[in-house]
Amino acid sequence: MPEFAFSRLRRHPDVEATNLQAWDATDELLVQRALAVDLPGDEIAVIGDEYGAITLALTDAGRIGIRVHQDLVTGRRALTRNAEEIGLEGFTSHELDETLLSGARLVLLQLPKALAELEEIADAVARWAATDVVLVAGGRVKHMTLAQNEVLGRRFAEVQPQRAERKSRLVVASEPLPAPDEPPYPQRAQHPGFGLTIVAHGGAFAANRIDIGTRVLLGVLEGMLRGGCFGAGREGFDSLRSLYPFRLASLAQRPTMGIPRRPNLRGSLSEPKARRNALSEERSDESKRPPPSSTLAAAQERSPRTTR
Repeated sequence: MPEFAFSRLRRHPDVEATNLQAWDATDELLVQRALAVDLPGDEIAVIGDEYGAITLALTDAGRIGIRVHQDLVTGRRALTRNAEEIGLEGFTSHELDETLLSGARLVLLQLPKALAELEEIADAVARWAATDVVLVAGGRVKHMTLAQNEVLGRRFAEVQPQRAERKSRLVVASEPLPAPDEPPYPQRAQHPGFGLTIVAHGGAFAANRIDIGTRVLLGVLEGMLRGGCFGAGREGFDSLRSLYPFRLASLAQRPTMGIPRRPNLRGSLSEPKARRNALSEERSDESKRPPPSSTLAAAQERSPRTTR
C-alpha cells in the first residue's frame, strides 16, 4: 500500500505560508501506531486532529468509520476541504461526548496545550470508551511536560512515555480507572455583578472567569443594544441572539448588568495620564520662573570675570 501523501493537505482556512504545513511528525507517528494495530476504523477515535492529517491518512489506508473530534472550527473546515480535494470519505465528526468514544478501543490524541483540556479528554476516554481502550497521545517534545503524564495518570493505571523520534514523542496510557460520578467539565460559576453564569470546558482560555476581554465584549454588546444597532427592545435582543449563538438572557432582563459606563472606564484609564500631564505642566511653569536672587548672586561669584 502506497504511503499517504501528507503534502497534499492544506491548512486553509487557517493561516497559510511557505514555512507552514498541515501536518507534523507527531501526526505521522500516531498514524504508524494505529496502522500497526489490527483494528477496524469504527473502533478508532481521533481527538485534536488539527487539519485532518491523522483521520485522512487512516481512512486512505482502509480504516473506514473513524470518529474524529476537533475543537477549532478552522480544523473542522480544513478536514472537510482536504477530504473533498483528495476524494476521501468514510469518517464522522463528533463533539467530545459518548457518541465519539463509545466502543472505541484506540484513541489517538494530539496533546493539547492546556492541562485542563487534557484532563477533560482523559476523563472522557476513561468514562465512555471500551474497558480495554488504549490512549496514544503525541506532541512535540519542546511542548511536553511531566505534568501531562500526571494528568493522564489520574485516569489510567499505566502511562508509558515512548522514545522521541524527529522531535516528537508518544505517550501510551492504558487500563482506564473508574471514572467519578460527575465529569470534571464543564465547570460553572455565578457572577452576580454581571447577571451571568459562565460555563467553560477545559480548553477555555479564562475558564469560567470573566476576563478583561469578556468585560469589554459585554460592554460593547450592551452599547449595541442600547444604541439601537439591532432594533429596540425584544426585537433587538432576538436579532442579536440570532447572530451570536450564546445565552444573552441577562442582557435583555437587566438594565445595566453591573458594567461600568464607558466614560468611567475611560476616566479610570486616563487618570494616570492626566496626573502626568499636570506634573509636566507644573515642571514647565517652574522652569520659566526667574531664579532666586541668592542663587543668581552665587552663580555670578563662581563665574570667571572677563575684561577687555
